[in-house]
Amino acid sequence: MEGIFISYRRDDSAGYAGRLYDRLAAHFGADAVFMDVEGIEPGTDFVKAIEGAVASCKVLIVLIGNQWLDATDAAGRRRLEDPHDFIRLETSTALARDIRVVPVLVDRAPMPRQEDLPADLHSLVRRQAVELNHKQWDATSGELIKTLEKILHVAGSRASGGTRSEQAEANGPRAGKGRTFWIAAALLFAIVAGAAYWQLSPVETGHLSPSPLPPEKRQLNDSSPPAAAGQSAIGPEKTQTPMLPAEPLQPVQEVPAKVDAANAGSETTATAPIPANPVIAAEPAPVPASPPLTAEPAPVQPIPSQKAAPAPVPERLSVKAEAPPAPVVPAKPKPEPPAITSLAANMGEKDVAICYRVERARELSLTPMPGVLKNPVEACVNVAPEKPTRYTLNATGPGGNASKQITVSPHPDTLAEIARRARLPGRNERWIYQTRGKWPASPQWKFQISVDRSDGSMVAESLTILQPAAKSAGSRSSGGGQAGFLSWPDIGLEFSPWLGAYTELSGTGHWKDFSTPAAGGRDGWYSNASTAQREQVEVPAGRFAAWKVESWSNRHATDGSSSARLEPVRLHFQVWYAPQAKRYVKSIRKLISASGQVLDEDLFELVEYKLN
Repeated sequence: MEGIFISYRRDDSAGYAGRLYDRLAAHFGADAVFMDVEGIEPGTDFVKAIEGAVASCKVLIVLIGNQWLDATDAAGRRRLEDPHDFIRLETSTALARDIRVVPVLVDRAPMPRQEDLPADLHSLVRRQAVELNHKQWDATSGELIKTLEKILHVAGSRASGGTRSEQAEANGPRAGKGRTFWIAAALLFAIVAGAAYWQLSPVETGHLSPSPLPPEKRQLNDSSPPAAAGQSAIGPEKTQTPMLPAEPLQPVQEVPAKVDAANAGSETTATAPIPANPVIAAEPAPVPASPPLTAEPAPVQPIPSQKAAPAPVPERLSVKAEAPPAPVVPAKPKPEPPAITSLAANMGEKDVAICYRVERARELSLTPMPGVLKNPVEACVNVAPEKPTRYTLNATGPGGNASKQITVSPHPDTLAEIARRARLPGRNERWIYQTRGKWPASPQWKFQISVDRSDGSMVAESLTILQPAAKSAGSRSSGGGQAGFLSWPDIGLEFSPWLGAYTELSGTGHWKDFSTPAAGGRDGWYSNASTAQREQVEVPAGRFAAWKVESWSNRHATDGSSSARLEPVRLHFQVWYAPQAKRYVKSIRKLISASGQVLDEDLFELVEYKLN
């Protein structure tokens, strides 16, 4: 059977790969499952080595975990983008050679999309995937084994042909009966041949004579018949006697013999069959004269006199026994890798809580922040991302590593704070304005406002006159979100230049009783302001969608009716704030007398601006 190749990333699914290898090796046989070509020897062409390893298999299993697609190298580049990446080479080689490729999704990892894969792996997404889950390991790995059996056209627990018991069952009862018949025939033949050998072989009488016994122990079997006339006494001479054809076969007794095997490690007792009663012919046939053959009688232990035949005396045969095999120490089970069973993001009142539950982990970390976590089992961690952020939970344990990712969106309060900070002025940002007056003699200014410092409530800024003559006109600080006036040399009053940056303007905005500096050489003013409407405004710097705010400052006339045409009693501002410019883009300032006559009118327009 052709084999199964397991392709996996060490930092993505090494624990699952080892566990799956053990399961498949136990089912299909260890010689049918291959994994891990990362141990290629130095100097070997690793492309050819990988192609050779993959080509020798019929099925390639691609273990896909949560880090399989996005794993990066030391330079931060995705490993799949590297043409020499082992995982890419293994998978593309199998796809190019039309080897069956089975994607196995580990712990609910998603199937990669085609647009996220290099061109030589595009066909991977068209392969039907199989899921592998830690909690349902037996069931999910069992389904994978069924799939592999169909692909490899095998059945049973071993792809190499089954166990011996299965082979025996496959041979059927007829094969068993045939072997039984031949074994019985061989045993019967051996028995007949042995009996014939003892019946036809000459008896060496010298080895059957007992050694002389003491008189008190010479009494032998009284029931034995006396020797026939002319029968030779059993002695040291070797006598050949023909066997009587009509004589029946004698019963066989086993006489133990002691044999010392060379270098014997242990002793065992063996028995050799000899006739219980040696047959000696009544009339020995004459033989030619020859030197008498003598043999030393074999030592025999004394046999007590009994009427029954002498019982065989067992003696121990010494032979060398094989040493038992060394005990096999079972391999220590491999620890299971950590498992991240739960990872979720919950929106709180002011921030987002990432809650997790992990098994078999010694250390946890959450990146990009906060890093190492104190509780490696179960807890919630508060985060405050300012944009959609992907967080990775990394678990490390005795059995390996595991990781899982989750994308967290910013809390609504965080988004509001980000928007608020984006509207605030920043250091070194600047705005250039130009002015025109009501009267031909009114001065025309071109000036620049620069931010020196700003925070959540205050702004420090500087004024520089650009035209008609360049000069510095000083610095001022003001509350960004407060309605009020800013008094400058040369250009006069500005109404709350940062109100639109620090305040969310709407149709309901209203301010009153705020401080008003002297205007037109008079004091005693009281002021109020409100948001009017949203308008499109066009100025030299461009076209803006702006909120219009109107401010009215009033005072009581004190000079009498004769001065009503010249005494200022009303100061009116119209100001347009554009959020994208942070400062106002247009302002009209009018000074009105007690008789209603416009004493002075100035127009401020934004010419250009530069933000950080």
